[in-house]
Amino acid sequence: MSTQVLSEIAANLKKGRVSFLLGAGFSAPLGYPLKDDLSRALLANFPDLNLQSRQFDVIVEDLLRRGVNRCKIEEVVLNNLRPENAYKNQNPYKMLSELIKHCPQKPIYIFTTNWDPEIDSALTEYGLRFLPIRGQEEISTLLNKLKEKEPEVILVKMHGDTISKKLVLTNKEALENLEERKNLYMFFSGKLAENSLLIMGYSMLDQDIVQFYNLIRKGNSTLTDYLVLLGKNQYLFSKGQA
Repeated sequence: MSTQVLSEIAANLKKGRVSFLLGAGFSAPLGYPLKDDLSRALLANFPDLNLQSRQFDVIVEDLLRRGVNRCKIEEVVLNNLRPENAYKNQNPYKMLSELIKHCPQKPIYIFTTNWDPEIDSALTEYGLRFLPIRGQEEISTLLNKLKEKEPEVILVKMHGDTISKKLVLTNKEALENLEERKNLYMFFSGKLAENSLLIMGYSMLDQDIVQFYNLIRKGNSTLTDYLVLLGKNQYLFSKGQA
């Protein structure tokens, strides 16, 4: 782990120039399923359909083509979105909340593709005022909320969550709904243009996120993004010039 990289991150956090992007790997230490686990759950729930693929997106699209109700697919996913084990003393969300609590410049912006509610619980536990944004309609009320009482954290659930029970299930679905959710993506792009990203537990496989990331970063090479690889016992930091 580079001391220089950590110092850069700390300096940028103090100035309010870092936003967070969290992926499934951030919830994995708590035992939440990854896409492969959810694929197995779907295969187990629809054995009679003789599904051939083991990839989550392909399975979902195949089920939809075969006339399976989307709500039924969501139900299976939601029923399996629970922690099977937990390193409660190494809860990444609590560690992040502790870090944010001591950041002098707020609000801090967190973007996540995760569906689970762990980030909400941790921010609440640490007494941080946060504004969750889970869909298009909530973006329109953001400015009014900021005027009333500025939250310490703006939490943007890019693909919905279990609280709203509205999930963006596949890459195809996300790309098809770009226009419908354009304000959400424009908000993400706006913060991306202003701040470096601290990318934590995220594989950059979501085509909608990558599309806007590449669009903004291609036109701005002055920002440095940081990638954190999470393991059970260590956090590996690296950096890349955009």
